[in-house]
Amino acid sequence: MLISANNPVFIWNVVYIQQFSIREDLTVTVPIYFFKELITIIKISIFALLHTFIIFRYHI
Repeated sequence: MLISANNPVFIWNVVYIQQFSIREDLTVTVPIYFFKELITIIKISIFALLHTFIIFRYHI
């Protein structure tokens, strides 16, 4: 799935990961995994909302 570079969530995610890159590997792994999952959930939620809107808009 693609995500646009001007997405504020994506930009905040990159900045947050860069702040943690100075510390140990274990500290870096947790936020990277968490925010990858968070972005995936946000994209799925947006898709589901748009899908529901389109169904109700054009099929009723």
